[in-house]
Amino acid sequence: VQRQTKMEATNAGEDSQIRKAIWEGAIPVVFRLHPEDVASLQPPDPYYLLVPRGTYFPSVTTAVREYFLLSTAVVVDEMWLEYNGTPLKWHYPVGVLFDLLGSPRDLPWSLTVHFQGFPTQQLLRCPNDNTVKYHYMNVLKEANFLKYGDIGRINQLSVEDQNNLWQGIITDQFNTFWRVNQMLQPEGKSIRNIPVRIVRKGRPHIQEPVKPTNADGMERTLEDVLHQLLPDQFSTPGSESINITSVAGGVSSSSSSNSSSVSGDSGGSGGGGSSVTVQGINPPRNTPVTWLMSNM
Repeated sequence: VQRQTKMEATNAGEDSQIRKAIWEGAIPVVFRLHPEDVASLQPPDPYYLLVPRGTYFPSVTTAVREYFLLSTAVVVDEMWLEYNGTPLKWHYPVGVLFDLLGSPRDLPWSLTVHFQGFPTQQLLRCPNDNTVKYHYMNVLKEANFLKYGDIGRINQLSVEDQNNLWQGIITDQFNTFWRVNQMLQPEGKSIRNIPVRIVRKGRPHIQEPVKPTNADGMERTLEDVLHQLLPDQFSTPGSESINITSVAGGVSSSSSSNSSSVSGDSGGSGGGGSSVTVQGINPPRNTPVTWLMSNM
């Protein structure tokens, strides 16, 4: 018994280190003002920023907006970002957007800043920072309802705790966030479903609850989930017909709702080894999805 307890403590410590390392993941980004928005004699220099993977662009680009406003027209629309012609959805965490559209080979990630021509057919409006927070809290409630069948723990959070949860994300404070996030993990309460969202480039996203165990009681693996939600691409064990980038953890990696969000690019219909990436890491397909949800 003592040996088992020691092993469990060791595993818990290793998991905590993994969560901390993933939390510290960040993406170097270079912002450039679109030429049509430049109203100064000379275009402004690029703006460089190291952005945490688990945050949202509207929450970290206030300084970017103020910097480029000095070089654009007085009358402006809402600021929005674009990568290679694709408007970036602000309600996706930065890490999800990068894994979906970017590449580690092309760093810093070069994004274009716009103040005109807001693409209302492709993006939701985000008038202020509170909009992002409300979105986050709504997704958090939805994910926890699917996991446990209620949102009692969230409703019991004080206003201070809710603010600390959000501030932990947007100010990149690991301890601040996890102190509150641990309150949302009911001890001894089994998980009914794992909330999963699959985001694919150029395709509608898939969002379904996934049972944590198979019919035989064994923990479901990442491979099991891919076979369930993407049967055409993963119809047989070991199928490698699609490139998938997965980012577990819902609205802001594991740091948000402890749901699972998968972003991917089909990369064509033919062969070539598929790649499953969680928070920039390639986990084995036999990794239990509950572990991914809790730690990544």
